[in-house]
Amino acid sequence: MSLVAAGTIEIPDSVATAFDHGAFEPESRRVFIAHTARDCLEVVDADTNQHLATLRGFPEAAGVVAGGGSVLVTNRGAASLSWVDAGSLETQVVLNTGPRPNGAAFVPSLQAAIVACIGDDTNKAQLQVLGLLQLDGDLQIARAFPVWLRFETVNGLNAPAPHLSAGPTPVQTDHSARLPSDPSGMRARSPGGPRATDRRRA
Repeated sequence: MSLVAAGTIEIPDSVATAFDHGAFEPESRRVFIAHTARDCLEVVDADTNQHLATLRGFPEAAGVVAGGGSVLVTNRGAASLSWVDAGSLETQVVLNTGPRPNGAAFVPSLQAAIVACIGDDTNKAQLQVLGLLQLDGDLQIARAFPVWLRFETVNGLNAPAPHLSAGPTPVQTDHSARLPSDPSGMRARSPGGPRATDRRRA
């Protein structure tokens, strides 16, 4: 099967810039593109081939995965993962990650994300598993329970260490959810505050 270029879609402010991952979200029929150099997420309508929106506030946006009406974006410049509603285009919650998160995978049936963090001079590369959503009546509660896969060098190659280190179940207080203490000091937070916050369905 050969691929044929069907056309060109103009993206604003795209001269002398850089993009990274992109993903198609089937329910909204929108394509979400990490505009890394502009710290934003570009949204394209897959049916009309038109640029719909530029979403700000994604520092060095890198990895993008989508499905089940949700879009996950790794923010390499902020060590975080943003969860965006594909329909409303609103950021639901931002979860702290390890340094320089890059690629990601999304398992909608488990409402879980797997984030590959590149690490830095003081932190090794690691994979983190983040639980994203729990339904509680008419509330949507963001939750996070990271699992750290430590990498060790074996015969010159990076390989997972033979053990896992998992955080405890998050504690919910005053209709909010937060990530308990862990070795990296990660926390779940809402886009405008220090913690993940419940959002009632429209």
